[in-house]
Amino acid sequence: LYAADKSPAVRGSLLVIKALGLEVEIKPVDLNAGEQYTPEYLAMNPFHSVPTLKDDDFILWDSQAINIYLGEKYGNNSPLYPNCPQKRATIHQRLFYNSGLLFPAMGA
Repeated sequence: LYAADKSPAVRGSLLVIKALGLEVEIKPVDLNAGEQYTPEYLAMNPFHSVPTLKDDDFILWDSQAINIYLGEKYGNNSPLYPNCPQKRATIHQRLFYNSGLLFPAMGA
């Protein structure tokens, strides 16, 4: 997971990783130094944002997409990401609220 410590979006993904008991290598991205604009990083994430997840050859950016992916791949009907469509819909509703309304209002 390419991450910057102060990013609320990164912290959300780190919480999901911890709740699922996953061992993930964290690769720090120094936003102040502009590491998100390097050609290597832009090849993975053209929006130059954090977090960016690299799972073998699969690359995914956007914290909510990452959180859903991790839940679907590793959740195994856990309380964090249950199989019930209604419960998952409620989880998605909260995730999309965060990214669509809450984070922009916070300037994140």
